[in-house]
Amino acid sequence: MSTTNPTWQTTEWEDILAKHGVIEKRERPVTEEALTKAAVDVAEEVDVLADKTAEQLDLLEDDIEEDLLESYRRKRIAEMKKKAAEQRFSEIFHIHKDEFVKGVTEASKEGWVVCHLYSEANTDCLQINEALRTLCQKHGKVKFCKGVGSDIIPGYPDRNLPTLLLYKNGACAKQIIGASEYRNLKGRITPATVAWVLHMFKVIPKEDLECSEDPRRAPEEREEEGGSQHRQRGDRFEYSGARLFGRVDRKDQSDDISDDDEKDDRAFSSNRLRHFR
Repeated sequence: MSTTNPTWQTTEWEDILAKHGVIEKRERPVTEEALTKAAVDVAEEVDVLADKTAEQLDLLEDDIEEDLLESYRRKRIAEMKKKAAEQRFSEIFHIHKDEFVKGVTEASKEGWVVCHLYSEANTDCLQINEALRTLCQKHGKVKFCKGVGSDIIPGYPDRNLPTLLLYKNGACAKQIIGASEYRNLKGRITPATVAWVLHMFKVIPKEDLECSEDPRRAPEEREEEGGSQHRQRGDRFEYSGARLFGRVDRKDQSDDISDDDEKDDRAFSSNRLRHFR
């Protein structure tokens, strides 16, 4: 009998006994030929170049067809550029008044800029700074800045701090005055709650959030419509950049603007920075 290519079959009697559970059915032995065929099939499906870096592809230049190598090289370079763009910013920038136009207004023409007006004496501000420090490591497309409120805007009232300015396309798109909008059910300000508020204004895409649901609410509250709930937390959302630099007081919940407010109304942009002296 050949030992290199043995035949394999069961007897009719074995099949009957196995069918009635008297004995276990013999399994077909795995031959070396079957193992070799399986290995070849797997190798044909695996792209050995898929995980190579651009540098490693250069080293394989003599062993791979030029067109195929160039295709993989272009793909790797594109992936590297995309990753670099996504991690463009990885720190929170401290800015002063004379840096605001370039660091915030002009920078926002290339993407979202979040600027936190804060005070070292305000514990809510310090918590938001900590949250932003965490978020800037995870959301590199967004530029996060912070500046002392009275330095950025001389005379800006401490009672309006913390204030978050959301800039896009060279203008202040949103402004959030006060801290209660960021608190969770335990009254804490966390990176997750701040990220969710920024998501509400499209600064951070939902797919980039760590939470799939609003971390500030109880489960039963999450089922309710969110659009009207912003205004029930006690602090203020301003929906344009026009009023922030006038006389904004979060204790005054009225949306009416007096004549005096109209006169003092100043948007903090490159062509109006000179008003603050």
